[in-house]
Amino acid sequence: MSLIRSSRNKYRKWMLFLCLCCGLLVTHTITASPFAESSIPLPAGMQYPIESQDTPEKKLNGLLGISYRIDGVITETGKYALFAKPNTYLATPGLNCSGFVLEASRFLLDKNITVSAAKVDRLLNSTKNSPYSEDWDFGWDLILNIAQDSPATFILPNSERRDKNDPQVNGFSPRGFDLHSQQTWDELPSRLKPDNLYLVSFNRDSGKAPGIQHYHVGLIYVNDKGEIWLYQTTGKARKVYRRNLADKHQRDQFLRSFSSRSKLKKYILILEIPLS
Repeated sequence: MSLIRSSRNKYRKWMLFLCLCCGLLVTHTITASPFAESSIPLPAGMQYPIESQDTPEKKLNGLLGISYRIDGVITETGKYALFAKPNTYLATPGLNCSGFVLEASRFLLDKNITVSAAKVDRLLNSTKNSPYSEDWDFGWDLILNIAQDSPATFILPNSERRDKNDPQVNGFSPRGFDLHSQQTWDELPSRLKPDNLYLVSFNRDSGKAPGIQHYHVGLIYVNDKGEIWLYQTTGKARKVYRRNLADKHQRDQFLRSFSSRSKLKKYILILEIPLS
């Protein structure tokens, strides 16, 4: 499991290493706009080309197997880059969890969201000099930025729901479902329905201010068979993959992969966006 982003200094050292040793970086300037006017470009490394008439599940499956890369993202022009340096192209495919969720959401929402729009700091409280640490709520920002122009609702425990525009919604609250609570898995599967995109921000208790960290993202899609597919990419898995949370064996695998020796709790905050 990896953090959504590392410090900028680490990125600079890592990119310099790539430039000197691997020759993978090609510099090019991108003119950003909130949404690109053209159709969504197909990136390299896909299992098969995504077509506009494909089902949501087939579109998602086209992205399976793309390699994991720290801070990796696909720009609105279809080029691999880094969130920290989106104007620098990479010669080989690679996505981190945020990069995958952004690209998958583009195809499912038919909206070519730019990198700059996806990483907006919505509450202006996670900058480099923030007392809460840089990007502590990056996952929360990301899923709400993706849903910016869509009707979206948070799915919460005990059959509760909350509109994304509720003034009380922020990076601290709501937290969502306790990941390792049996009550979560007694309730949650029946709350997830076909014809929706579910964006997920994994958050955990933190031993330092602000006491919470949105450290990972994924997405869920439910098909007509009742299969609940969680799509994500992690450093441990080293690629984009999926697990069926409706299958107890696969769900247990998922929960083990998110287990921790620490007593600090982990939660999944789920944002529902209708696809029809």
